[in-house]
Amino acid sequence: MTDTISEPEAELESEPEPEPKHEIAAEPNADESPTRKTADEDGVPVRQYLAWGALAVLSVLAVVALIQFYSSVGAAIDLWVASEYRPIMRAVFNLAVLLLTGGGISWLVRELS
Repeated sequence: MTDTISEPEAELESEPEPEPKHEIAAEPNADESPTRKTADEDGVPVRQYLAWGALAVLSVLAVVALIQFYSSVGAAIDLWVASEYRPIMRAVFNLAVLLLTGGGISWLVRELS
């Protein structure tokens, strides 16, 4: 006796392969056009342009506010702090402003890269 499988048995043992499904994609209607754009023609995301714009606007505002705030704090230090401690208080204040602005700029640069 041989262990070969006859043709009818071979057909029963193998499963038929499923036929590939051909789906026709529906064409988008003109009314359903996307209104949100995620990238421009160069492939740069719109979010990156918004981040650059935010960086520019925040930088200008920070410079103006820093000048006014600096003069106000200088006047407050002159009013409330004894003359021998004024240079130290101004240095501490300037360091705090520098650390805060450096942290904000660092965060924005990470967002942009």
